[in-house]
Amino acid sequence: MLYLVASPLDASLGSRGDITLAALEILKSCDVLLGESKTEASKLFKFQNLTMPKDFWLMNEHTHEREIAEYVKLAAVKKVALVCDGGTPGFFDPGARLVRLCREQNIPVQACAGISSLMVFLMLLGKEVQNFYFAGFLPQKDPARSLAWTDLQRRKEPIVMMDTPYRLQQLLREIEKTFSNRKISLGMNLSFETQQILEGTAAQILPKVAETKAEFILWLDC
Repeated sequence: MLYLVASPLDASLGSRGDITLAALEILKSCDVLLGESKTEASKLFKFQNLTMPKDFWLMNEHTHEREIAEYVKLAAVKKVALVCDGGTPGFFDPGARLVRLCREQNIPVQACAGISSLMVFLMLLGKEVQNFYFAGFLPQKDPARSLAWTDLQRRKEPIVMMDTPYRLQQLLREIEKTFSNRKISLGMNLSFETQQILEGTAAQILPKVAETKAEFILWLDC
């Protein structure tokens, strides 16, 4: 059986309490652990006072299809737990491929829900969220990135975006160029002690985050 185990957004910096009792029980009893990196998985187990399984395998963007096929075989006979570096596995990480293959082979998959950066952000917005378009991570290079911005200009609903910490300023500059007058809500380091929610236009927010590298998620008003 495959278990998808949500974990704190950062094993050491976030709240140790952002994990469910069910998740802890699964991590205690799993035969095999899959994770994006052994370092981050070790942090999770250390800060939850758990003993990490000896049988650990990498499940990240470099994992080959033949390795995933082996993990599927393991899930057919053992208790396999999948974690990501923080938050919910299967959401913007390679775990989705493993889930799909397990389901195709009728191997039970159970989601042990918990903290999600998207849901935490929506809770903190203070907006009556009826609908939004989740753009996620834009393509890194042109022309695909420029085409993505063109597509977003056609959207009539609010847009939610994410990116890596070192591209925060670039994303804000591009929003300033593309949507100069639209209001933004920027959530940074959600669930950490350094958590911030900044609001305003891209031009207003940019000076406040000039030297900042932080995990973030962004809401762009319509």
